[in-house]
This record gives sequence, structure tokens and C-alpha cells, in this order.
Amino acid sequence: MPKMGGRELSERLSASRKSIRILYVSGYTDDAVFRHGVLRGDITLLQKPFAASALAGKVREILDR
Repeated sequence: MPKMGGRELSERLSASRKSIRILYVSGYTDDAVFRHGVLRGDITLLQKPFAASALAGKVREILDR
């Protein structure tokens, strides 16, 4: 996304929609993403590459919260 990262987008969306659920998808490792402050502990990350079943599982996990 030009001029905006996923973290900023999620913060903007969360501010306007308090009940929104966020799923980050990244090619970076969990550790690198957390070190750079992209994710908080309550955000779910799905690492690339992933199978369709993994995506479906993460979406289900988030919706069930």
C-alpha cells in the first residue's frame, strides 16, 4: 500500500470500528514483525506462504473470538 503500512491501516480501522478483527499476513518471520513493532500480542499473524486451509483456519479462529 503506498504511503501507509498495515499497522497504520489497522489502527485507523480499529479507531472507527471497535469490534473489527485483524489478520496480518506477512512474509517476515514472527520475530521480525514483533521486533519492528508491527504487531501487538492480541493480533493474529499468518506467515507466507500458506495453504488455503491455513487461511481458512486463521479466519475461523479470529471469528470465534
